[in-house]
Amino acid sequence: MGLITTWIKYLSRARDLQTTKALIVSAIKELSGASFVCVLTKHCDANTGFFNLLPSDIVLVPELNTQLNQYTRTTVLPIKDEDLVGAILLGWDLPEEEIPHRIDTSLILAESALIVLQNVAVHVQLAKQMAERTTHLAAAKQEAESANQLQSRFLSAASHDLRQPLQQINSLIDILIRQPQEQTSARQLKRIQ
Repeated sequence: MGLITTWIKYLSRARDLQTTKALIVSAIKELSGASFVCVLTKHCDANTGFFNLLPSDIVLVPELNTQLNQYTRTTVLPIKDEDLVGAILLGWDLPEEEIPHRIDTSLILAESALIVLQNVAVHVQLAKQMAERTTHLAAAKQEAESANQLQSRFLSAASHDLRQPLQQINSLIDILIRQPQEQTSARQLKRIQ
């Protein structure tokens, strides 16, 4: 049982379909002694939410029949919940009495494979959503930077446009203060300044 647990841990770390299939094949070959293992899977299309057979799996189907006929015992283990998600094809060159125990081990791995395939589908969908959001965030960041540059240019121009007339007014006030006039007008000019 320890080896099964170890393989299930390995399977739980899979994040893509190819890795998952390779791990399932390796686990079943090691634990069940099957001479031939092939995993046919469906993958979740994030846009439709439906499972579709992969083209690489469809190409294998005619070849599988001839390969499976070479073994003394063949078994197809479904990977399913409400719907069929995939299948594991097994072929043994073992005595008939040894195979039932080995099928039990393979069934445990098939159930684990279902969970892993569902996790992979969720992981792929989340990765696509994250990529879309990252794209939107990058566009929003670019837009914010453009708006910031426009604001900086406006404030710079507005500052210059305000500073120049105020400096001229200040200079005029300085000239008027220096000229001898009544004290009241000098005080008023100092207030303005």
